[in-house]
Amino acid sequence: MARISGGVWALALISAAALVLVLILLDPPSDAFVAGGDLGGTQVIGEGFPKRLIDPLGHAHTLAAPPTRIVSAILAGDEMLADLVAPERVAAVTHLVDDAGISNVAGHYPATIPRISGDIEDLLAPRPDLVIVSTLSDALAVRLLLRAGVTVARFAAFDSFAEVMANIETLGMILGAEQRAAAVVADMRRRLAAVAQQVAGRPSPRVLFYSRSGSTGGPGSLTDEMIVLAGGYNVVRDTGITGYRRVTPELAIALQPEVIVFSDWSGSGAGEIDWLRGEPAWRQVPAVRDGRLYALRGAWVTSGSQFRVAGVEALAPLLHPEAFADAAH
Repeated sequence: MARISGGVWALALISAAALVLVLILLDPPSDAFVAGGDLGGTQVIGEGFPKRLIDPLGHAHTLAAPPTRIVSAILAGDEMLADLVAPERVAAVTHLVDDAGISNVAGHYPATIPRISGDIEDLLAPRPDLVIVSTLSDALAVRLLLRAGVTVARFAAFDSFAEVMANIETLGMILGAEQRAAAVVADMRRRLAAVAQQVAGRPSPRVLFYSRSGSTGGPGSLTDEMIVLAGGYNVVRDTGITGYRRVTPELAIALQPEVIVFSDWSGSGAGEIDWLRGEPAWRQVPAVRDGRLYALRGAWVTSGSQFRVAGVEALAPLLHPEAFADAAH
């Protein structure tokens, strides 16, 4: 088979970009699509190959064989793929994948695999047979991929461990890696059950996940579920706030948390802790007064994949040191 020269491929990309512009002008995307709207995730029909995928627009695609040129446009996709397929089947990953502060798979993918930003040109360049996206991906780029006939796996929810597990199982079905996906999910369940056993029956300390910007998470977020599974009570529940939000310092102080947890992006976590200790308004907050300020690795706190379990495992001993000290003996 003749090889496609770089110049010809570049010309093809320019032509594709021109086609994209024509499609936008002739058939502009709906407001619902651009905003995320009510679009759900990709559905998979069939146990073996060929399989049918129903895309977010309701169109059916036939996947004749397991994808071998997979492009991940989301960090959760990079992380899920790491435990499901060999790197040789991955054609591109996100530009965030090598940042150990937020990525749990830094160093996993060879440097020969392109790192991309998620623009339509980046997504098309590796000539993918599957692109992994989420509701946070550029909606217009996703729509253009679908219009170009590229198979898209769109994941709509990462707000609970049940949703993360369902995403892994769905991706496993798409990739023909059902057994690997089942093993990953089983490992997640086993590890979460082990933590639950350790903290069962113990009082739940009042916990606040916090940052200098005031970012936190209420019910309906993985942050909230992490706290609960680690044996804590999320003080944001007292406010009626749901999902990921920002709260004012005044509100955070009024909640009187007994434990405050930060995301550690640098590896030491000292910066955030020293900052809060130096704030006079916080000095009588129980967590500050009692020295219960902790930093968890940022990649564990923000992950939308199987690696989020590590955050629960790290948080639980901070909330219940006595339980894990007993286990160690």
